[in-house]
Amino acid sequence: MAITPLVPGLSASILINGVPAPELTDPEPQIPSPTHPNPKVSAYQQAHTVTSYIKCTANTRFSILLTVEEPIRTEFAGIRRMKWAKLGFEITIDGNKVPTEKCTRPWFNKNPQKETWKCIVKGVKVGKGKSCFIREFEFLKVETSEFFLPEKKDEIGNRSVDSERIEKAEIERMRQCMQDIGIIEIKAYAENYGKKGGDMEDTTEDFLDEDQEEIHEKALKGEAKDHGTGLRRARKVARGEFWRTEKIDGEDYPLAIFKFIYRSEEALKQMLIIPRTPSPSPSPESDEEGEEQEDEEVDELTPAQKRVIQSLRKEMLKGNRTRNVASSSRSTPGRGTLGGNRVSKVKKEQTSDKLNPPRKSQQSTRRRKERGGKAVVIDLVTDSENEDDESLFAQQ
Repeated sequence: MAITPLVPGLSASILINGVPAPELTDPEPQIPSPTHPNPKVSAYQQAHTVTSYIKCTANTRFSILLTVEEPIRTEFAGIRRMKWAKLGFEITIDGNKVPTEKCTRPWFNKNPQKETWKCIVKGVKVGKGKSCFIREFEFLKVETSEFFLPEKKDEIGNRSVDSERIEKAEIERMRQCMQDIGIIEIKAYAENYGKKGGDMEDTTEDFLDEDQEEIHEKALKGEAKDHGTGLRRARKVARGEFWRTEKIDGEDYPLAIFKFIYRSEEALKQMLIIPRTPSPSPSPESDEEGEEQEDEEVDELTPAQKRVIQSLRKEMLKGNRTRNVASSSRSTPGRGTLGGNRVSKVKKEQTSDKLNPPRKSQQSTRRRKERGGKAVVIDLVTDSENEDDESLFAQQ
C-alpha cells in the first residue's frame, strides 16, 4: 500500500486477482524528469509523488484500491468531520482517464462509526442509469517486432523518399502511444461540494486490445516496456454517484500523487529493480559429465576417425614431453657455472672443426700429440693407388 506522509490517512494500492500486489522501490532512484513547464509546479509535484513498481503477468485482472482513513478528518465546532467537502481522485492508466467515485464529507457524517472509506476501481464505466456497463482492467503483453511498412522503390530499386518519410512518421506515432504505457497514476485533489449528475467520458477505445498492432522496437528506444492495460468484455453494473466538482487548489496542485509502474519480472530485472539471478558456476561433476559426453562422442566415430584422433593425441603428448625435458635442462642449477671454460672450449673446437675439417694425417698427428708422444707421419696411400698412377702414366 502506497502512503504519503504529506496527507496522513490517504493511501492507494493495486490489487491483482483481489490480492494487494507487492510494491517495490528503486534501490538507486534517478532524478525525476520535469512534470510541468513551470519549475515551481514541477518541484511541487515531484515532492508530492510516491512511486512504486509492481510485477505483472499478461492476461491477469487487476483493480485499484483507494482508502481514506480517520487521520484525514479534523474537529470542527466539536464535531469530527472531513477537512474538505469532497476528496476527488483522477486516475490515468497508460495516459487514459478513468472516471471514479469521490470520497464525500456526508459519507462520514452518515457513518460516524466507520473510520475508513474504501473504493475499489475495477474498470471503466460507460453509460447512464440501468444501461451502465463496466469493462474491467487486465494486463496485456505488448508485442514488438522489427517490421517495416511496405516500401516504395524508384525505377533503380532504391527506397523512395516517401517510404522513409512515412516510416519515420509511423515510428514517431508509435512512440507517442507508448510514452505513457505501463504507468498507473492516481492524483488526489481537494474539491468543493459541486453538483450531482453528469456524463462520464468514454475512454474505452484508447486502451489496448488483443488485436493491437505490433510496436516497432525503434519506438521503444531501448525502454523495458512489455505490458499495457486492456479491457475485458462489458457487463452490466450499477452506475453509482457521479459529481461535477471543481479543484480548490487548481489542476497543478494535487494533495498527493501515487504512481505505479508495472512491468514483467524480466523487465524489472533489466531495470535493476529486481536483482538478477546469478548464473551457477561449473562444478567438478559437470566437468566429469563433459568428459563422459566427449568419450561418448568419440565412441560414435568410425575406426578411421578414431585412429586419426589417437595419432593426434600421441603427437600432442610427445610434444609436451619434449618441452618438459628442454625446460628442465635449462633450469638445472650449476650447469652454466661449473666447468664453464671446458664447455666453451669444446663448443669452440666443434665449431672450428665443422668450418675447417682437418685431413686424416692431421687428425692422426693431433691425436698423437694429445697422447704426449712424438709426431709420426703415416703414409695413408695404398699400393693399389700407386699402381693405378703408374698405369695412367704408361698410357700417356
